[in-house]
Amino acid sequence: MRKLLVIGIGAGNPEHMTVQAISGLNRADVLF
Repeated sequence: MRKLLVIGIGAGNPEHMTVQAISGLNRADVLF
């Protein structure tokens, strides 16, 4: 089963990303 994760980082500063957001990005096969 595939999942669609939508991750927002607010103003765009990567330092404001949550641990869950980083984990999702690390697991992703495709990024847009």
